[in-house]
Amino acid sequence: MLPPPPELLDHLSTDRTAREALAAAERLRGHGLLRIRTASLLRRLADRLAPAPSHPSGDGELAGR
Repeated sequence: MLPPPPELLDHLSTDRTAREALAAAERLRGHGLLRIRTASLLRRLADRLAPAPSHPSGDGELAGR
């Protein structure tokens, strides 16, 4: 198997660095009221669409199936 060209490795490296920098900046952002309410709304929507099972089934099957 031939190694990838150096240009591809450079591109992947800079792309990863950019994504890491973006993620770090997002973590440093303050939690505004809109972000908190949006997160709460999305959690409630997820719980309504796929509620967590109250207890695992005893027959070895996956809960909720």
